[in-house]
Amino acid sequence: DPSLAIHARGENGAVDEKILKGMVFTITGLFEEVHENSAAATAAVKRMIQSFGGKVLESFSKNTTYLLAGKNAASGKIKDAMKRSVEVINLRRLQKLLLGHLTFDEMKELRKLTRNSFVGDAYEPGFILHNHMES
Repeated sequence: DPSLAIHARGENGAVDEKILKGMVFTITGLFEEVHENSAAATAAVKRMIQSFGGKVLESFSKNTTYLLAGKNAASGKIKDAMKRSVEVINLRRLQKLLLGHLTFDEMKELRKLTRNSFVGDAYEPGFILHNHMES
């Protein structure tokens, strides 16, 4: 049964330092690629962010750095992020950062993700590894 590559520091090629230290994430949407149970999936993604030094909040604060959006993400949160100039990212981009395949500067240069990026076939799921980690 494949599960999402929920990276931990120093494992599976993930960078070893607290790359997300000082960053604050708000999470919205479904991460079905992580787990079929949405609460378990969100909890796993939250643990991954925290293991790299990031902080996760339920809702926006003036300190929110990124909105991490999953499939069918709440359009209100995406609009709120854009209004606050908070960058909207998906799990795939976060994983690339954690693996060192993408820098923060390179991520800023990528196509901006909008509400439509998280609906139906437009959604880019996170990377899946077989026989791997949390279920």
